[in-house]
Amino acid sequence: MIIGASRRTDIPAFHSGWFMDRLRAGHALVRNPGYGGTVFRVPLSPADVDAIVFMTKDPRPMEAHLAELESMGHEAMFQVTVTGYGGPIEPNVPPAWKVVRSMAKLSDALGPERLVWRYDPVLFGGARDAAWHIANFDRLSKALEGVAGWCVIGFFEPHLKLSGAMASGLLKEARPEEKAAVATPFKGMAESRGMRIRSCCTGDALAPYGILDGGCVGGDMLSSIGIPWEKPSAPNRKGCLCVKTVDIGTYDTCPHRCVYCYANSKGGRGESRPGEEMLADALGPTDVVVEVGGRPTRLRDFR
Repeated sequence: MIIGASRRTDIPAFHSGWFMDRLRAGHALVRNPGYGGTVFRVPLSPADVDAIVFMTKDPRPMEAHLAELESMGHEAMFQVTVTGYGGPIEPNVPPAWKVVRSMAKLSDALGPERLVWRYDPVLFGGARDAAWHIANFDRLSKALEGVAGWCVIGFFEPHLKLSGAMASGLLKEARPEEKAAVATPFKGMAESRGMRIRSCCTGDALAPYGILDGGCVGGDMLSSIGIPWEKPSAPNRKGCLCVKTVDIGTYDTCPHRCVYCYANSKGGRGESRPGEEMLADALGPTDVVVEVGGRPTRLRDFR
């Protein structure tokens, strides 16, 4: 079983204390966002978990927990989004240089093959034209040379929850010619700096430029570090090629307040409390708790 921490919120940045408490306890409760009365009990012992994939814009709070993660026997991979937008786009995200410095520490501890740099979404508008993105990508990829082994790029996709920002002109879909203008430079810079580059949910739009779609939590990424994985019964969204993960996050609990994020509809005000089983939530009298099975026994268990 691969634990996703998390597509719904930024656990490393804002809920690392809660997360480590749950690892020590050996389980977490997670409400099914589609069926609110169903709560899953997810086992978190190394006997049940093959790896934890941290998805974050600020991994710094997890630096202090790496040694404990290792002592518990957990395998970890970090997918870190660094765009350098700042301002009205990512108002509460730390400056890129702070995040890059933290990624370097993680890479020293875990190895670059366990670090994924996500440059996503590639947003066009105003001063952010192709030339701006190429210069920005150049600056960031230089800083991440030898730090991250993978690079994932993606483009903004419309979502009903983001209609206001789209109407204001702050968010817009990239045109085919804009995607084409950055694809070849991005590929050249990433590969020259030791990163394998792929796109996320772009179909074959970048294939003519040598960039293929792949999972941002890809089977090849996990296989390269000896982590077993399974295909999902259904993709997370249209075009998603990620492996099966069990997400233990809760929506509306991320204060980054990125303008392109669809996971917050209440401003990310939900707070986690160490010691509680569920992130920013609690069991109700009518909730039904469903046990989630751990991973099956595999041959490597007997080596």
